[in-house]
Amino acid sequence: ESSHKLIKKRISILQEMQETEKNYIHDIQMLIDFWEPNVRQLRIFNESELSQIFKDFPTIYKCHQSFLESLKQRGCEFSAIVGDVFLEFSDYFKLSLPYISSYHTIIQILNSKPRILTLNDPENGKDLTSYLITPVQRIPRYILYLKELLKKTPTFHPDYIELELASSRIQNITIEMDISTKKAQQMNEIWMIQKSLTKPFSLISPNRCLKYTLDITFKSEPCHL
Repeated sequence: ESSHKLIKKRISILQEMQETEKNYIHDIQMLIDFWEPNVRQLRIFNESELSQIFKDFPTIYKCHQSFLESLKQRGCEFSAIVGDVFLEFSDYFKLSLPYISSYHTIIQILNSKPRILTLNDPENGKDLTSYLITPVQRIPRYILYLKELLKKTPTFHPDYIELELASSRIQNITIEMDISTKKAQQMNEIWMIQKSLTKPFSLISPNRCLKYTLDITFKSEPCHL
């Protein structure tokens, strides 16, 4: 019974990994096919600003599209071997680094053009910033998947050793990206706080960082400070 649960869990992780990769690629495609042309039509950004925001997405798209195709070829069965696929693509994941490094600059550009917040995609009503944060979040997600896969992969499985190597390799890549990723994620948190304010107020600043968040009770109401 425990072996059966382990088999089902490994299959479930492989399926989720492919499904979320498919969703990620869809978001990148939305940035290329919907957001860039529609933002251009607004005529509120110059060419340099547009390039700063959108130039890396075609490269990121091609990399992850190839990665997904390789994962699909391996399938989602218990016997599937995916560790070597992660090893093969690990260096290509670094293609996201220039974008992640410049994310704080991109947010500052958007912050200077409040009109951009009035535009939502027709598919699910998300705004541009909801898409722009996805490359920042994707690589750390692989670490979680690889750790979970290792837990649900017996040491005798032919994928085990390569999963260990892949986990170590991706971990090293995330360390390289860590400073830029943390800065980008924090900038996104500040941006989300700014969007939630009922009165217009600019929180975005190169030297501003988020220090603490607390869940509190104020006048018997749960609040987030």
